Amino acid sequence: MRKNRTFWKRALPAFILLICIIVSFVVYLDANRCMTVDRNAKYVEDAATQTAKRIDDLLVSAENSISAIAHLYGQTMDPERVDVETLQKLTDDTPFDYIGIAGADGIYTDNRGKQAQVSDRFYFQDGMKGHSGMDIIFNGRVAHENLMIFYAPLWHNGEVAGVLTGR
Repeated sequence: MRKNRTFWKRALPAFILLICIIVSFVVYLDANRCMTVDRNAKYVEDAATQTAKRIDDLLVSAENSISAIAHLYGQTMDPERVDVETLQKLTDDTPFDYIGIAGADGIYTDNRGKQAQVSDRFYFQDGMKGHSGMDIIFNGRVAHENLMIFYAPLWHNGEVAGVLTGR
């Protein structure tokens, strides 16, 4: 019996120490998990912010590009004739896959020579008012797909002669 008591007297502090170590380890694991979750949340937030800024930079750059192209093209254009070859050359030197012109009559011609009536489209109406911007088109008439269109007015001799688009 005495041996049993002596054993517990010796084992009890070790047993209490073991329980303290296990509790400390569990507390450490929980704190570490919380810190990892917080770090990951911050990383995701930073990555989303950087991605949003990059997308915004690309959209602003595309809008600035179409405005600059419209300004230069408007100075040299013949408002009665759309030159598909020139549009193709413009496409090769820009971030756009397709560039097109909608004349004052609303007939749109792209750099492949495809045509469509677009006078009812917001980008055409807004461009003819002298504004530039971006528009989303669902089921486009030329490409038959959803598109993001950048547009700018074509000024010729002080008047809007059409709308230049890039997509």
